[in-house]
Amino acid sequence: MGHVQKLQQSVYRYRERIVQFMREICAIPSMHSMIGPVGERIQTEMRWLGYDEVRYDKMGNTLGRIGHGPRVLVYDSHIDTVGVGDPNAWAWDPFEGKVEDGVFYARGAGDEKGSTPGMVYGLSLARDLGLLDGWTVYYFGNMEEWCDGLAPKAFVEADPAVRPDYVCIGEATRMQVFRGHKGRLEMHVVAKGVSAHAASNHLGDNAIYKLLPVIAGVREMEPALGDHPFLGHGKITVTDMHVHTPSVNAVPDKATICIDRRMTFGEAREQVMGEVQALIPAADRGTVTVQVPRYEQPS
Repeated sequence: MGHVQKLQQSVYRYRERIVQFMREICAIPSMHSMIGPVGERIQTEMRWLGYDEVRYDKMGNTLGRIGHGPRVLVYDSHIDTVGVGDPNAWAWDPFEGKVEDGVFYARGAGDEKGSTPGMVYGLSLARDLGLLDGWTVYYFGNMEEWCDGLAPKAFVEADPAVRPDYVCIGEATRMQVFRGHKGRLEMHVVAKGVSAHAASNHLGDNAIYKLLPVIAGVREMEPALGDHPFLGHGKITVTDMHVHTPSVNAVPDKATICIDRRMTFGEAREQVMGEVQALIPAADRGTVTVQVPRYEQPS
């Protein structure tokens, strides 16, 4: 009997437990960096499966290791989720979920807790079949996807440092194997103005208005961005806006937009920041700046 058939038999044997594991981790809310309980549940399963090492890392990501061979393989899934939005907009409990036509629907089932049971069990079953001899393999359940890159940065800079030879990421890809991903740069464009009473708004300098040329420029910029036959076209969009104003009857003295820029091959950080800076009118370049945010809040 080949390895594939043996693996299929093992999966069938554990099927009910794998499905229950999936439902239980989706039932645990893990929004807004509240990652502890779902991490504990995943770690419990890895201990039951006999992982060699199970723990949190220094940031709070969940880590499970099998083996200690010279080649390093990492399976990565993020176990935090976005919120549920308006609860009344759901036709069922988003955490309890529902099964319909063989598909499980719940918050995080697709993005991205759905990959966790397959990774956690798959590595254990591969070990039992002797497929991981000579390897060190990790399940890495990471957190705070909203500040992309910080969680794996903490992982690879651990003591001792981890330098994976291969990484498999569990993001949904329509069941296809994707062999690359665009880079990402998050930018904030910050405008400073002068507040004044709305009844005397001519005495102020509205920070929102200073951002309008940048917003319009970003909206029209994408067709001219870099392109690559493998990774595809660069992407850019305004994703959020924050305004500081003394009150709703006053001119705002500060406004910030957040820009998500997906970079393809051949594009560099300095270049893409320069493209946004070029959208700022010359008269406003002393009061409107492009910044790369630094996350200071502890995990």
